[in-house]
Amino acid sequence: MGKMKVFVFVILAILLAAMSLLAACAPAPEEAPPEEVGLPVPPGKLPHSEQHYYFIAANLGDPFYADHLLAIADAAKLLGVKTEMVGPTDLSVAAQVKTFEEVLAKPGTAGIFLYPIEWAAMEPLVNKAISKGIPVTKAIYDPNKPYTSIIGPDYEAMINDAAEFTGKVLNGEGKVATVGISATALQYRVRVYGEYLAEHYPNIENVGNILYDGSVADHMAQTQPFMGAHPGIDLLFQVDGKGGEMSGFVHDNWPQVKYFTVDKSQIILEAIKAGRLIAGIGYNTYDEAYLGIVFAYYAYHNQPVPEKALLRNLIVTIDNVDEFLQ
Repeated sequence: MGKMKVFVFVILAILLAAMSLLAACAPAPEEAPPEEVGLPVPPGKLPHSEQHYYFIAANLGDPFYADHLLAIADAAKLLGVKTEMVGPTDLSVAAQVKTFEEVLAKPGTAGIFLYPIEWAAMEPLVNKAISKGIPVTKAIYDPNKPYTSIIGPDYEAMINDAAEFTGKVLNGEGKVATVGISATALQYRVRVYGEYLAEHYPNIENVGNILYDGSVADHMAQTQPFMGAHPGIDLLFQVDGKGGEMSGFVHDNWPQVKYFTVDKSQIILEAIKAGRLIAGIGYNTYDEAYLGIVFAYYAYHNQPVPEKALLRNLIVTIDNVDEFLQ
């Protein structure tokens, strides 16, 4: 009986070895081709793997774009396409025009999300892109202009909120000034801010705007003499996103001045936490860039997209900054 068991075990071992050998020698099953993600590609359009969506920024050196970069990377993963942020390294209209022209010349360009420095310079290129079947979604509200879709805050409402916040912080009295670059969209903010204060807070004196070229060095060079020429300023409102970078300079030189800025980037949140800024007013820039790419993608695939998507504004102060700090 013992010999029979040994014989059976030997036979089983031989069979198992033979099966393993056959399995090893058998041709591997063919792998299924990867599934195409996203929307069906219309006739005449590029396949997903060749579609390239560009975010044309106004200034690649600005920390303002940190969340935008995360957003376009996530959009690329979701849609199975390529995304890239391009643009000038300073606020150069000529360099942004050149970047746009280069993007239009690339064979894989399927869509563009644009942060224009000056709309007038961009308008002919936007028209050219759309005529070539390349959708252009756009940040910074600019009504009655050609675009596929616009994503961002309602800037008039945002700046009105900033002016209302100013009025309350100063209890309806005091002296204020603004700081901003010469771009049309930024000077629009300067005007709206001044008009709101004049109407709703007539006892707040708006002494003017400090105009600079977008660099830290020029900000310092223009702010120093302006503040000297206008003593007694109670609040300084930065209408662009430079407040975080400039907060140390302003706080060290004029510690009595309440410094308030547009945007809520990480550097701004840290300055609020440290007491160098009283507040930042902004919106979700991640959502802005994410939707900018997704809407361009949908439009490229002949799908309807909203004409505009307005993002909610919010004000970050020392009271709620911990909710936003990473």
